[in-house]
Amino acid sequence: MMFQESVDRRQSLRRIVLLAAFVVFVQELSSGGGAQAWTYSYDTTMRRTWVQARQWCKDNSTEMVQSRIQEESVFLNDFLPPYPTHYWLGIHRLSTEFIFEETNETVPEDALNWASGEPDSKLFQDCVEIYIKRETDTAKWNNENCRRRKATVCYTASCKQDSCSDNADCVETIGNYTCQCHPGFLGSRCEEAIACEPLLDPEQGSHYCLQSYGSDRFNSSCRFHCALGFHIAGEPQLLCQASGRWSHPVPLCQVEQCPVLDRSNISAGRINCSHPIALYSYNSSCEVRCDEGFEPSAPDQILCDHIGQWTASVPTCGAKRCPTLNSSSHGSFVCSDPHEEFSFGSRCTSSCEEGFVLNGTVDTECTSLGNWSADIPSCFAKRCPTLNSSSHGSFVCSDPHEEFSFGSRCTSSCEEGFVLNGTADTECTSLGNWSADIPTCFAKRCPTLNSSSHGSFVCSDPHEEFSFGTRCTSSCEEGFVLNGTADTECTSLGNWSADIPTCFAKRCPTLNSSSHGSFVCSDPHEEFSFGSRCTSTCEEGFVLNGTADTECTSLGNWSADIPTCFAKRCPTLNSSSHGSFVCSDPHEEFSFGSRCTSSCEEGFVLNGTADTECTSLGNWSTDIPTCFAKRCPTLNSSSHGSFVCSDPHEEFSFGSRCTSSCEEGFVLNGTADTECTSLGNWSADIPTCFAKRCPTLNSSFHGSFVCSDPHEEFSFGTRCTSSCEEGFVLNGTADTECTSLGNWSADIPTCFAKRCPTLNSSSHGSFVCSDPHEEFSFGSRCTSSCEEGFVLNGTADTECASVGNWSADVPTCFAKRCTTLNSSSHGSFVCSDPHEEFSFGSRCTSSCEEGFVLNGTADTECTSLGNWSADVPTCFAKRCPTLNSSSHGSFVCSDPHEEFSFGSRCTSSCEEGFVLNGTADTECTSLGTWTADIPTCFAKRCPTLNSSSHGSFVCSDPHEEFSFGSRCTSSCEEGFVLNGTVDTECTSLGMWSRELPHCLARPCPLVANASPHGRVNCSHPFSRFSYGSHCDFKCNEGFFLRGTPTLTCNNSGRWSQDLPTCQPLQCEDIRASLSLSVNCSHPLGNFSFGSQCLFTCEEGFSLYGTEVLFCSSTGSWNDSLPICTENMGTGTAMMQSSGVKAAYIVGPLVLIGLALLLIILFKKRGNPNMSEAPAWGVRDNPAFDFES
Repeated sequence: MMFQESVDRRQSLRRIVLLAAFVVFVQELSSGGGAQAWTYSYDTTMRRTWVQARQWCKDNSTEMVQSRIQEESVFLNDFLPPYPTHYWLGIHRLSTEFIFEETNETVPEDALNWASGEPDSKLFQDCVEIYIKRETDTAKWNNENCRRRKATVCYTASCKQDSCSDNADCVETIGNYTCQCHPGFLGSRCEEAIACEPLLDPEQGSHYCLQSYGSDRFNSSCRFHCALGFHIAGEPQLLCQASGRWSHPVPLCQVEQCPVLDRSNISAGRINCSHPIALYSYNSSCEVRCDEGFEPSAPDQILCDHIGQWTASVPTCGAKRCPTLNSSSHGSFVCSDPHEEFSFGSRCTSSCEEGFVLNGTVDTECTSLGNWSADIPSCFAKRCPTLNSSSHGSFVCSDPHEEFSFGSRCTSSCEEGFVLNGTADTECTSLGNWSADIPTCFAKRCPTLNSSSHGSFVCSDPHEEFSFGTRCTSSCEEGFVLNGTADTECTSLGNWSADIPTCFAKRCPTLNSSSHGSFVCSDPHEEFSFGSRCTSTCEEGFVLNGTADTECTSLGNWSADIPTCFAKRCPTLNSSSHGSFVCSDPHEEFSFGSRCTSSCEEGFVLNGTADTECTSLGNWSTDIPTCFAKRCPTLNSSSHGSFVCSDPHEEFSFGSRCTSSCEEGFVLNGTADTECTSLGNWSADIPTCFAKRCPTLNSSFHGSFVCSDPHEEFSFGTRCTSSCEEGFVLNGTADTECTSLGNWSADIPTCFAKRCPTLNSSSHGSFVCSDPHEEFSFGSRCTSSCEEGFVLNGTADTECASVGNWSADVPTCFAKRCTTLNSSSHGSFVCSDPHEEFSFGSRCTSSCEEGFVLNGTADTECTSLGNWSADVPTCFAKRCPTLNSSSHGSFVCSDPHEEFSFGSRCTSSCEEGFVLNGTADTECTSLGTWTADIPTCFAKRCPTLNSSSHGSFVCSDPHEEFSFGSRCTSSCEEGFVLNGTVDTECTSLGMWSRELPHCLARPCPLVANASPHGRVNCSHPFSRFSYGSHCDFKCNEGFFLRGTPTLTCNNSGRWSQDLPTCQPLQCEDIRASLSLSVNCSHPLGNFSFGSQCLFTCEEGFSLYGTEVLFCSSTGSWNDSLPICTENMGTGTAMMQSSGVKAAYIVGPLVLIGLALLLIILFKKRGNPNMSEAPAWGVRDNPAFDFES
């Protein structure tokens, strides 16, 4: 209720502040100024939907006006001009409620300002408008369809997103804003968290904190812990509150206490204790010292542990026990026991059955050290002499007592291949001798061997000739080969492992006659075998190439290869001058059977026979014919003319060439030259001569000439003079004359524009020109280009200028470059470069080092596009077959290139416990093969195991018996437990991981006191805390037993029930009332036996009842709960208001009046203090603080 009143006062204050803001705002508007805090703006030039209006406000101001108080709606009605469709507000309906769009807060009831009959429930009318200067319901709200278009009104706020920190609310004020801090924060922007006093660790304790806003600041949560053996006294978790105070005082760490020990039960001994911290507290230790010959019933030292309990009950002193004695086989003993059986002072005497003998001392006594003065002696049977097996023989014995002792029976046998000579069985008698001697063994015999024809054999006889174990090896004479097994052995069955082999002559490879040849052989044994002799011959016209005779040697090969036959050769033919021939050669060139046909060049004729043939005698049937030239008719010169001839062969014959000429002043009429053709006629007739004329002259472009003609126009002696138009220059001689040769002494000169130097295309380049006058003259324009694969270096276009030079030089062409090649690893390349290195036309060929193979194309060429036709290939190492590790083995390889490739070197090893059988290292050669196979691995062996007394073992052998990896598990007979490790394993070193365990009687776990508030009494019919032990539990006053009061140790070595505990009796939980504080200590548990609570009242209240309550041993409080009664209370409250500077005097005056009004209002009401909830849930030891 108090909280609600505070909220109402804040809302009233807010309305007053807003109203004051409107007053100031109106004053500023009326004076032509602008508001210092938020300002209003509106737009009636464009109608907008509700969504469009909100977006326009966000783009141009802060947000749509929301009219949070009714006074604001009145102000808007005065401020805004009337508009037919009115104005949108920043309010819309969400589900069934209307909310402020900016904050998503529900519009409070006192802020609603609806027109009469509004809001209605029409569909889609979810947005709110305000009526401005309307005849009815002016300044009131109406819900409307959000898609209707209306005027827009916005405001611009002082509060920005970063005006205040996240720990504050930004509150608009007149002309400014203020940051209203959340509880626990301070500062202008509320960025600093309130600090609490730094915490210190209690003695024997520590703490850690979760700190949201910095060390020891608001909302820091700190939890305290005590060292081992200490417990928290007080509240373990503290919270830094908004008031700057911790929620509770720092707790203390108190040492754990153990119960005082009862010394009355200790007889035949004494107890000594040390207390490093406090009497009978954590880490206190007590030791029991027993008299000589006596020992404690449990460990002689007990400790007070970290939970305040002794590690065990106080032990008693009893006579030391010696190990239980067991009579030996075939023996017995009698004992006297002054205390208990087999305890300090017991004396025992041993004896043997008739026929057995004692081995050891007859009497033994249990000493004060708990051991026997001597071991129980054993009884053993009489022994016979040790037996030795005969050569190649062995025996197996059954020994009921010991080896070679009375009753031992032995049976002899011989090794395979041997036979007994004597009695097989013998027995050790009661007199200590054997019933028969050990028999001997002799080897079995095989049948006598005979050697085969052309063969012999040699034997080794370990025993007798041709007896078991004899090994014979056969061989043949030179030139003969064994047919059968060379070695044979006399087996244990008395027969040979194989027959004596036969000998046959060695064979040579079958001979084949050569082409055009044959041979004849003599064979003393078989065809083509040792001693065979063969003679070769050739057909007519052919000659032997090699040795004619060959013989099959004792090595099975021929003394010489079969010779070949080749055709007889004729002398080499040479063609005649101007002739040639073509031959057909059935065998070789110019050899037996070759036929040649001769012919002459065009214009020549054969002189002789055209065909000739190579005979079987090695000569030609005819000689090669000769060739002579054809003749043409004799020539005669014409009138006023003559001719001169050249004759390569004979006069006027094929190839003769004649040239005609005329006297001076005459000109040939016809062809000057004629030639004698291959057909024997001339290519043209002899020409005639006529007087010479000079060509008709034509004036050049832009020029003219004047002539004088002594004879005819343009005839011999005519003289002409040329000239050019103004601006052109003569190219040639100005004067010319018609000579006796019928030509002008000089050509008519031309008139040309000025010339530029002749252009020459660059290497691998060309140009094309446009010449308006002449080549390379004024106005000529040339464009250069390069051949495919070349690139211009310079300007492509140049022009001949009026001064006779070019605007730019002709560019050069250089070959396109390809990227620089890099040889691959283990590879190289060689390049031919017609231009530059790695340029157009360069061709490179790659190759690899030994042991590597190309992967890709060997050749690549730099193309006209400036790229390579193929990438440089890589070189990869030759691969060897993939290696597989042997069973229980592995290998490690160093691969300089790829796995299992040339150069890879692998070293094999065996798993731990295995040994290599073979070569450890192998290497991949350049041929792609390994130098050695992968070796195999076999397991290491451990010594043979023997089971212990009253025990046995079972083994699993993954490899062989008692070898690496063999695992043996021991077990005991019923009623015994293993003393040692159950499992042992044959290790990789060939040794067992542990010795086989012994078997002892089964114990139960030691029983200490069930709790520090109880006691236990145990009886042990056998050994302490073993099968049959019986324990009874009881609790101290103020505690009750939780669990079974009696436990028994069963035959499985377990107690019949879980250990019981002593729990404190519980008192009723305390419920504190308002204004009452309680602080409790709980040494044993919340509101349990020993809990003590202190009660206090707040200032202005008095305590009525007992100030301190404690929980008694009966589980009830010693008195009833006290209460707090109010003395007298006054409440004051004060609210501070900060004034805001206004532009005019009226603003401050209004604010002062408002401040006075607020003071009067708040003085009439109380100031409630709000309680703060803790940052965590219910605690084990709560302290209740309530404020009124």
